[in-house]
Amino acid sequence: THDWNTGYASASYQSGQSYYLTVVRQTLFGTTSPIFGFRLSINGADCKFFGMSDNPFSDNPTNAGVVGDLVWNDVDQDGVKDTGESGISGVLVKLLNAADLTTVTTTVTDGSGNYSFTAVAPGDYRIEFVRPTGYGFSPADAGGNDALDSDADISTGRTAVFTMLPCDSISYLDAGMYAVDYGDYSGFALATQTANSIIRIGTLATDAESVSPANGTATGDDNTVDDEDLTMPAVVLGSTTTLAVPMTVTAASLSGSTARVNVFVDWNGDNDVADTNETLTAQTISASGTFDFSLTPPVGTSAGTKYLRIRAV
Repeated sequence: THDWNTGYASASYQSGQSYYLTVVRQTLFGTTSPIFGFRLSINGADCKFFGMSDNPFSDNPTNAGVVGDLVWNDVDQDGVKDTGESGISGVLVKLLNAADLTTVTTTVTDGSGNYSFTAVAPGDYRIEFVRPTGYGFSPADAGGNDALDSDADISTGRTAVFTMLPCDSISYLDAGMYAVDYGDYSGFALATQTANSIIRIGTLATDAESVSPANGTATGDDNTVDDEDLTMPAVVLGSTTTLAVPMTVTAASLSGSTARVNVFVDWNGDNDVADTNETLTAQTISASGTFDFSLTPPVGTSAGTKYLRIRAV
């Protein structure tokens, strides 16, 4: 069965079914060149009809039985692929049988975050994206544009069931992910930021964490690398001490080309930074560099370890 308007075999095609090739002599349709027919592969996926043409086609028709697209770093966590949001390489992607969720085959994303499965036979499938350690899934089906949204369930990483017809090509099954960096001190309310290279405290790449490492001494994130690059000074009551905060930014990628950094200090030890003199003046960032903040303990501050929070936005 063949639809000459679309150039594709009908959905009634079954793998292993016998087909006949009709040869049409030249000049019959007003052409002086041979008219080429069609090719069927052994698994039924590569079965695109070539139709009537004056030119020969490749032995390997493109986009027959192909499933794929992209895994990207969704920096703003909105579930929509925005300009400037890059792909994530090395992500494991599985093609699953929709009936029993067994793995048909696997691949990994390339350096640009792209992936594809080829020669996928007709049937019902799901894609499963395996999130790397420290990443979360963006909201699925946001924005109303299937070419730009994330299709992975935030819990399972799997897409909805999709059906491959003979000669079909599906190129919009994407996954948005974002890396998470947690605050280090468990005494403060839980805080997270998206780990990315556009804006970060320190010069080292911000590490991504699958679970919060926060503890009562703010040392849980120091097991491998202290990605914030901070040297905490000793503060003396009755004097002012400088805290140097190194910042790395890509100004062209920021909204308005600027950002802000601020420091909050829990001087009285009540596990918040909402009291008098605990919020310092924010500084504007337009380029990478070191930003100095003056730490002056208020009168009546007791001796001991103090904790602070640095926020970059």
